[in-house]
Amino acid sequence: MENVLLDCSATRAFAAVVVRRFVQMPVFVVLNILLSYPFLPGEATGAGWGAVALAAYVLSFLLIVVRLFVRDRLQDDGAAACRAANLGTCVASDVIRHLRRPFAPDAFALLDAATSSERGRFVLSQIGVSKEDVLQRCREHAGGIDVRVLLTQAKALLEHTRDRKIDGNTILFLFFQEGGPFREILNECDLGKEDLQQIVKWELFHQYERRTDPWYAPRALVRKFGAVGRSWTSGYTNQLDAFTDDLTEHVLLKSQRDVVIHRKEVDDAIHVLTRSDQHNVLVMGERGAGKRAFVENVAVKIRQAEVEHALRHTRVLVLHTAELLSGSEKPDAFLLSALKTARKSGRFILVIPDIVLFLRTQDGGASNVLQKFLQEKGIYIIGIADTRDYHMYVKTRPAMDALFEKMLLTDPPEEETMAVLLEHYFAVAEHARICMTYKGLKAIVDLAGRFITRGAFPGKAVDLLDDAALAAGHAGERTVTDEHIRDMVSLKARMNIQKATAREKDALLHLEEELSKHIVGQRHAVASLVNALKRARLDVGAGKRPLGTFLFLGPTGVGKTLTAKVLAREYFGSDDRLIRIDMNEYGNEESVFGIIGSPDTTKAGSEGFLLKQVQDNPFSVILLDEIEKAHKKVLNLFLQVLDEGFLVDNFGVKTDFRNAVIVATSNAGADFIHAFVGRSGDQSVDLEKKLLDELIAKGHFSPEFLNRFDEVTVYEPLSREETAQVAEMLVRDVRTKFYEQKGITVSVERDAVAAIAVRGYSPEFGAREMRRVVMESVENFLADYLLRNTVERGGEIRIRREDLKL
Repeated sequence: MENVLLDCSATRAFAAVVVRRFVQMPVFVVLNILLSYPFLPGEATGAGWGAVALAAYVLSFLLIVVRLFVRDRLQDDGAAACRAANLGTCVASDVIRHLRRPFAPDAFALLDAATSSERGRFVLSQIGVSKEDVLQRCREHAGGIDVRVLLTQAKALLEHTRDRKIDGNTILFLFFQEGGPFREILNECDLGKEDLQQIVKWELFHQYERRTDPWYAPRALVRKFGAVGRSWTSGYTNQLDAFTDDLTEHVLLKSQRDVVIHRKEVDDAIHVLTRSDQHNVLVMGERGAGKRAFVENVAVKIRQAEVEHALRHTRVLVLHTAELLSGSEKPDAFLLSALKTARKSGRFILVIPDIVLFLRTQDGGASNVLQKFLQEKGIYIIGIADTRDYHMYVKTRPAMDALFEKMLLTDPPEEETMAVLLEHYFAVAEHARICMTYKGLKAIVDLAGRFITRGAFPGKAVDLLDDAALAAGHAGERTVTDEHIRDMVSLKARMNIQKATAREKDALLHLEEELSKHIVGQRHAVASLVNALKRARLDVGAGKRPLGTFLFLGPTGVGKTLTAKVLAREYFGSDDRLIRIDMNEYGNEESVFGIIGSPDTTKAGSEGFLLKQVQDNPFSVILLDEIEKAHKKVLNLFLQVLDEGFLVDNFGVKTDFRNAVIVATSNAGADFIHAFVGRSGDQSVDLEKKLLDELIAKGHFSPEFLNRFDEVTVYEPLSREETAQVAEMLVRDVRTKFYEQKGITVSVERDAVAAIAVRGYSPEFGAREMRRVVMESVENFLADYLLRNTVERGGEIRIRREDLKL
């Protein structure tokens, strides 16, 4: 690299620096006045203020000429290099402007200039580090870097960055590849190399977004004056204009659309709209899927094609559906007249937002008119509907449904979602004067996708950005932090997704101990549950599946259902966070509709019970009790839930299960467990393997179903010692509830509890038999005692062994 020339002073950009500095000097102003004075007309030299004004005019004109020359000739990074062998000619003018030693800059001087450049400052802001910190920590390390090698590498990257010169963004990218203190800074900001690459991509997008056309450019003139005289060529549609907006004029006033999602669907829609018949489009999707933006993109592409091929102009009119139906006496007659008039005025496309309003109205006239015009050859209609509304109101009318080509807008890829979010962020940042790091923007997409189950991308990411920016503004902060984002997500998702505090971490560490206070025995099951929850709370291994999926096998009364109940209370915060499904009710083939909703979407209560519950409470424990009783079709539905974390109902709506813990219980194989434990004693590992083999052999469950669970745990029958613990817990619960309700203390002697434990022991029914014995002995005694005696609040009742009917 010794033979490679690096002299930034031998460049147009450096000449621009010299000229700029010279014209900014006071001596330049004085010199220009002196030089221009002899050339002024004689009468002007003696005219006082007139001479001064003329001199100022000449000076201003000269300054403008110099500025244009500097900008268009010297600072033009697109101009050809003066000397191709000089690496300095490949460096952008903004970097050269900040070089302190342009003749032979070293690596640290280049780093200093890159961090001072506009594009370099943007990269640092996205990383979340200051220029001063970088320069202070990296001075020594940068001194050992060969600046010629670094610039040669940067030159090779120009093809990928689409830049013409090496700017601060590329220089910083290469510096941060060097390791040492640069790597330490990235680690402290919790960023990796892939994150750095993404930041550079975003900077390029930001640079592209900021480019604007000068006012005199043809494209700018079209935006300003393109709609003038439009009605002369398109004809007048006064009736329809009263209830519509001309979307064509709206999109022409905007600059070129840099971010376009659902490109294939846009092209398909345009193809449909060019047909002579069957030319109506129905755009479907969840709220936030970008249905309105989709229609705008269709309008833009249609107009671009018309300009390119000199075709007749097409007007895209957006109907005020609700206003028409509520503000007109006879909307059907009005629409009929307006559309007939408009059809004679030229080619137009009518966009109908909330098209289902025509179908939900009590007056069938409007829907009949709509169906009539869907069949007309000269009228083109784009309808917009939510997915659920389509299934309820359009799909149930086969004659009308057949007149539409359906375009379903699903969540775009993450990269496209991020592009939309960035475009919106740049606008918000400029308007609200707020800033956000790359990590914050990425968190918006990640957290919205993980925890906000209602709505679709990119809309829910954009809404989350707006809410977080508003929260930061109310707090008087200019930087939107990760905390602001998590606060908004917690509010929308109705769950705490803030980073675990020291107190929460301590609670998680002791969660197994807390659960064990309520669940006797079954240590393996409790440990499996707690480990899954620790991973979920600390975002370890979070993916597309639910937080945890467990199958509890064992005889009745051993704590399977109780485990799910205690989990909902202790971890999820409330007994209401338990969604219990009795799988006995899903034993026939038709019961599958109880999960995904009825095919007859017009019926009341046609939504699936489970999916509606999960949509309302996504952060819950889902208990599938006695799952072996469910029909195979129902079990097949849960294969998708366990594997992919979502389920689509008969309305086309996707329900997210990723924030739930799924616990399935089964008594299948209970006789096998009793027999095995009676023969073998404590051999739990062998028991689990042999029990699963038994269940598969007898057809209770398929291997693929069992393999979908994170853990399949066998609950063994309770021993006599464990049954005695259950007796103590149940008696304690009775005493606690009695005191809370009546304020009376109940004390039960130890020999009475021991007698209850002996009487309630049942290898077959487990704790269920114990609960029955406690009810018949302790609770019945308390009821009889209160009938025979008067006990005031604050009093005490003592229960002895002989008081109980055992």
